[in-house]
Amino acid sequence: MKVATSARNALDSKKAVVALESSVISQGLAYPKNLEIAHAMEDCIRKENAHPSTLAIIDGVITVGCTVEEIKKLATESGILKAGSREIGIAVAQKKTAALTVSGTLKIAAKAGIRVFATGGIGGVHHCANDKPLDVSSDLLELSRNQVIVVCAGAKNILNLGATLEVLESLAVPVFGFQTDEFPAFFVRFSGFKIPCIQNVKELAAIAVEHWKYSNSAILLCVPVESCFALSPEVWSDALNDAIHKSVEDKIIGQASTPYLLRAVAEFTQGATVVANEKLLLANAKLAAQVALELIEKQAQA
Repeated sequence: MKVATSARNALDSKKAVVALESSVISQGLAYPKNLEIAHAMEDCIRKENAHPSTLAIIDGVITVGCTVEEIKKLATESGILKAGSREIGIAVAQKKTAALTVSGTLKIAAKAGIRVFATGGIGGVHHCANDKPLDVSSDLLELSRNQVIVVCAGAKNILNLGATLEVLESLAVPVFGFQTDEFPAFFVRFSGFKIPCIQNVKELAAIAVEHWKYSNSAILLCVPVESCFALSPEVWSDALNDAIHKSVEDKIIGQASTPYLLRAVAEFTQGATVVANEKLLLANAKLAAQVALELIEKQAQA
């Protein structure tokens, strides 16, 4: 594992560090927007006096804190692998370059000692239609195994959100809303599913310190997308139904499902989901930095 000097210095001196995934760069957004958002997320974290650390596998080397050149490589080159926790060893052994998903980032962040991670939306349980097999993201399993606070906009709402929350409960992963008691639905502000509300980062940091005395699981802090960028539930429902119908026709399953569905809903909404995605990524990065700063202070007091 290669840890950037800035990240290592920050971790060694007990300063706030925020992990960022790289799959959103290589598979989530198109160039050049992916490169712009990657740098903008890092800038949001720096402005809050925390240290950003984009995680990836570069030519077979697990990299904690990608350089500007490495982020550009992830944003522009074709053939970048998509690596969840299952694919990390494969990419390293075969000396591949791979962008890390939520599950891959969780695994590496925890091993590196990074306790806060900002992303867009987590994976979860996909809708099952016709003969489509059950599809459950490895994100959920890794959330049960790694002591990291994940700041997100809930789960991607191409998923079965009710089933996703049930699995998270079964895996004993705490899920909180930031200043809301409803589970956010990624591009839509609210899903209708109730969750406990956290009012401020101090409260969350105190919970994390105590929770990790007894559990190895992550903590989800869920933030609704700003109302001015959110889709209405009606528009979203039409977009999702159209996307699911197309995915069944095209026999899309496994890791290909999420990027396929996200592209399909972006086309249906004429890019509105892309704008919402960009805005929530930046908001989550900013809040994650604030969480990381407060967690460092709370851990010092414990």
